[in-house]
Order: sequence, then C-alpha cells, then structure tokens
Amino acid sequence: MRSVRFLNTPAVAPLVVSLMLAACSGSSDSTAPNIDLVWSTVPNGSTQQLMGVWGTSSSDVWAVGQLGTILHYNGTTWSTFTNPATDYLYSAWGASPSDVWIVGRRGQTLRYNGTAWSAVASGMTGDLFGVWGTSASNIWAVAWGGPIYHYDGATWSSGSNATVRYLRSIHGTSANDVWAVGDGGVILHYDGTTWTALASGTTQTIYAVWARSASDVWAVTGSSTAGFNGSILHYNGTAWSSVSSGTPSAFVSIWGSSASSVWAVGTNAGMIHYDGTTWSNVSNGIQLAQQSIWGSSASNVWVVGSQGLIVHGAP
Repeated sequence: MRSVRFLNTPAVAPLVVSLMLAACSGSSDSTAPNIDLVWSTVPNGSTQQLMGVWGTSSSDVWAVGQLGTILHYNGTTWSTFTNPATDYLYSAWGASPSDVWIVGRRGQTLRYNGTAWSAVASGMTGDLFGVWGTSASNIWAVAWGGPIYHYDGATWSSGSNATVRYLRSIHGTSANDVWAVGDGGVILHYDGTTWTALASGTTQTIYAVWARSASDVWAVTGSSTAGFNGSILHYNGTAWSSVSSGTPSAFVSIWGSSASSVWAVGTNAGMIHYDGTTWSNVSNGIQLAQQSIWGSSASNVWVVGSQGLIVHGAP
C-alpha cells in the first residue's frame, strides 16, 4: 500500500536496469522462483506528481496523483481519464474492473463504473490517504485526524477507531483482519468488531502497511526530522518488531507478491527488496521520488512518483 510524502528531485532519463532477485534456501516461500526484473521508465504523457498505483490485473492498472490526474494502463499503453477531481488524488482500490474507488485531498471521492469516473458525495472530510476493501460492500478509507470510514455498499460512515492521529494507509487480509497506520507510530487493528491500538515500538510516522497473512504484515516508516531515515516494521502474529532495511532511506510504500518477495520504495529515490530473509538495497537507477508500488505478480511490478514517473519491472 502507499502513502504521501513530497520531495523535489531532479529529472530522470529513460532507464533500463536489470536486477536478479535470488530466492534463498532460507526463504519462507520456497516455491518462489528467481526472477530477473528489468526496470524501465514508461511514457505516459503526464508530468504531474503521481501518488498511488493499483490494479486488478496486468492489463488493468490505475495511477493517480496531482491536479486530479488519473491514468489507466490497458496492457499496452497508458492513457489519461477525464474526471471531476481537481486536487491531489492519493489512493485507489476496487472490487472489480468495473467498480473502482479513488480518494484524495479534502474528502474527494470518485467511483468508476467500467466506463467513466464520477464524483461521490461520500460525506468524508479531510485528506483521504488510503482506501482498501474486501468486497463491493466492505471498503475502508483513512484520513487526516484519525477518522476511519467504512462503506457498506450503500453509504460511507465514520466509526470509533481509538486514535486522533493522522492515518496514512490501510490494508488487510480479510474482513476480520484489517490494519491502519499513521503518525506517531500509530498502528490499529480491526478484528471484525473493534479497532484496537497495538504497540509499534516507534514514534516515527508509519506511511504504509501491507498484509500477506494474519501473521505476516509489513509496515514502513520515515521521518523528515531525522534526515529521511526510516525503518521497516514486521508483525509475526503476536507483536510488531523493527527489522533492518540495510539502508538509511525513508520509505512510503510497500507491496509484496509472497512471503519471500516484498518491495518498498521511498521519496528519496530508494528501493529495497525482501527475499524472505534479508532486505537489500536495489540500484534501479531511478533519481525521482518514488511514491507508490504495486504489482499483479512477482514478475509484473509498477512504481509511480514525481514528474509523471512510471516505472515497470518485468523479466
């Protein structure tokens, strides 16, 4: 999942970088293959800051960002979608290719019906930084100031969530296993009935969370007051602990395809990969801020960021 942070960085020329991801024998997913990913910038016609990327398949990917920018990838090319938004859009999630939600600044809420985007009078306020769900009638969104909103298939509503902190990201594995993270090291968990705060062991802002299972959840942090230093957090089903990232970079987005292939990216041009045992720095040649990462599989990964940056990783 992704989160929000801004950094001015220089322009980048088209690049192609090859990376071998070796799945070691100690990996928690011994079936994961070695994958040689080639990272390349993809033309898309936009120069706007892109804040989020998500899709339903390798031929149905959405990227969202500054000034209401919505881009779509159909498996061949990226194209711009007209929509009512005029401000930053931060996050996208959908129950199907014809039912997709986007949230953004000042409560902006958009819905896609398979043909066009329309504004939704959701009643949500503040900057909405994350949206995620399990079905068309079970969707969550998080915002500045702590609200966690829920959509039941008919209306959006705000419930009690045990924090007044700014929330940055939301993700889960089921309707009874949902995580929300945010400022001050706040981590909240929903068990299908109640939101509960868990100790994170950090006071840094937690920008993003990604859950593979009830006992395998990752989160990333950053701190502008600490020179963009960040950390990696892991939940093993019992407690959260800090894990070395192998780099001083701060990270704002995390996504994985298995227990032995997890990626994190950051606004200071950092990228790291987890092979089931160790986090390692990835020299992908990208010099722009990377704001969000998502993939349809271990061999099809997208990164978006500053100045219309879209980077694709594939064999």
